[in-house]
Amino acid sequence: MLSVVKEKEYIINPNLMIIQSKLYSPSYAGPGKWVIYNPLTKQALLAVGKDRLPDIVPLLTDNSKNTLTLKDIKERNIETLIEKGIFIEFDGFIENFKSSTFVEKYHNAVFDFPFRDYNDNEWLQKDHETMDHYAKLWEHPPVFTKRNGLAYEMPETSLESLKIDEKKISEKFISVLLKSVFGPIKIKGKSPNIMVQKLSPSGGGKHPIEGVVFLNKAVGTLDKGVYTYDQENHKLVLNDEYVLESENSDDDTFKILIRARVDRPMWRYREIRSFRAVLLDAGHLIENIRQICEFNGFYTKITPSITTKNHTSEFEWMKEPEICSLTISMKNHEKTTHDSAKELKGFQQEGRYLTNPSIYFTFEDGKLICNSLWPKIVANEISYKDFEILTHCLPSRRGDRDITDKGIFKEFLVKKNNIDILTDLNFLLPEKVAKSMYKEVFQWSSHNWYLNFLVHCEVINSKNKKISSYRLDPIISNIEKNFERRTTRNFINHPIPTDQLNRIINEAIPKDDQTTELIINVKNSEGIIPGLYSWKNNSLTRLGEHISPEQVRELIIGQEWAGTGSVDVWIKSCIDTSDPSNYEMEFIKLGSVAQRICISCTEDNIGTFMTPAIKDKEVLNTLNLPNVKNIILYHMTIGYRG
Repeated sequence: MLSVVKEKEYIINPNLMIIQSKLYSPSYAGPGKWVIYNPLTKQALLAVGKDRLPDIVPLLTDNSKNTLTLKDIKERNIETLIEKGIFIEFDGFIENFKSSTFVEKYHNAVFDFPFRDYNDNEWLQKDHETMDHYAKLWEHPPVFTKRNGLAYEMPETSLESLKIDEKKISEKFISVLLKSVFGPIKIKGKSPNIMVQKLSPSGGGKHPIEGVVFLNKAVGTLDKGVYTYDQENHKLVLNDEYVLESENSDDDTFKILIRARVDRPMWRYREIRSFRAVLLDAGHLIENIRQICEFNGFYTKITPSITTKNHTSEFEWMKEPEICSLTISMKNHEKTTHDSAKELKGFQQEGRYLTNPSIYFTFEDGKLICNSLWPKIVANEISYKDFEILTHCLPSRRGDRDITDKGIFKEFLVKKNNIDILTDLNFLLPEKVAKSMYKEVFQWSSHNWYLNFLVHCEVINSKNKKISSYRLDPIISNIEKNFERRTTRNFINHPIPTDQLNRIINEAIPKDDQTTELIINVKNSEGIIPGLYSWKNNSLTRLGEHISPEQVRELIIGQEWAGTGSVDVWIKSCIDTSDPSNYEMEFIKLGSVAQRICISCTEDNIGTFMTPAIKDKEVLNTLNLPNVKNIILYHMTIGYRG
């Protein structure tokens, strides 16, 4: 009996998106205004063709619903689109090809991201050469951000002040808390390889995390209000960007808004995966704040970031994006709730328009979809004529395109209603607003961080962010001891006693965290058989044989310190990329758990080395974990210092 072999069918890769070429690659000087970006291959292809509507846009739109046979593709002479991953083989289930969130596309792009090879014996020399090259082209951002405005001198501090006799929010306690967590301990090196040492670790010693304090009542000489902490001068500087949430807020709380000065890490690390390190840094620092507060009997909780009162017209937030807020309270008085993104008022139209720099295009079910991530998340089908208008309204260096109402009407023979729809959806912005936004976006795009900017926009504008309950879970017992923490790059082969390792493992995951897991590679510990273990929900399970130091180093991109301690730990969590709202928070959680491990280790004179730079696929395979992209990992090596 003869069997009929069905010819292969192909459909458009649902991960594809179209973004502005000059935001994705500012150095590009050619005629193409858009690029097709494939997150799976991490490649961008220039959308060449007609100036306003490249031929490939209708092709991708039509074939996001209809399949093509290989014969069809050959007849159209577009076989190269299969090689580039633009067309992929269709498995017969159209639901598998629905459009996803930007977070999902972004996460595909950063998964198994290629890093510098640390197996190269000359990696350090090459790294310094790269930094020197950057320094010749671009000025190194300042280690500390200059804060202008009315400043309050904070009281002198000492480590003894971190332990308070009376559970009371005082000016003295706020002063020593800020100084201890945000303040520098030591500055070493010289530009461009300058490094700052603080209580918590930071990738490359860049320490991008900054704090803004919200006081609901006067504390000592500090008036009620909002203040930015000046890390260099230990001052609180009055901040008029924000307003207090309520005149009737509880007097027994204060908040610290966590922001990131992204110019510091992006100057050194010019790839999209590096934004992850910023979030991990935030997690380390936040856990230090929580530990100091909870040690003194205060409750703490993490909440979504606070929206600035001028968010739609001022773009200073793009220099220092908001990550989250930490509330410190004298009592536990709230249950878990959810936050909804604030609705922003519309813009005042001025008759001249530019294309929103936060838009991108996708293809779904035969439709061309325009997606906007700021000032709110919008996805809407548009026509090819709309696409041409948005292309026409891209910023022009020559300024030779008429972007007025009349100019657009005349050029495209459309009615005012067409423009109104594009502006109502924020696909087109008033020229003045858009110019201000493009100016700040340029900092991100010029450092190859444009996709990081887009993912952050989706996260902060997503609804239903989860707010944790108040927590009181101190593990710190010797606050002063923790100022001795240093990242260890020289371990000795000495076993970690069972009781110490048990303490480190038991205290790593907060009591209110039921999802984080530790994968522990025990190589040298008294009383524990070498092997690979899982720790989750207070249960230790053996997974298999231990991994050798050489294997660990290979998994951690060849970093020579990885795997050389007595124990390796991979902090593991899973993310839901269909829900962008908590994407950043999952990485913050990893940093928080890592800092708890740092605290326990430091108090027991055990060294720590940590890095997020890992070979994702190889690590998943080696640890016998499912090969799925929603697993995120943070590596630590622990052991006695050499």
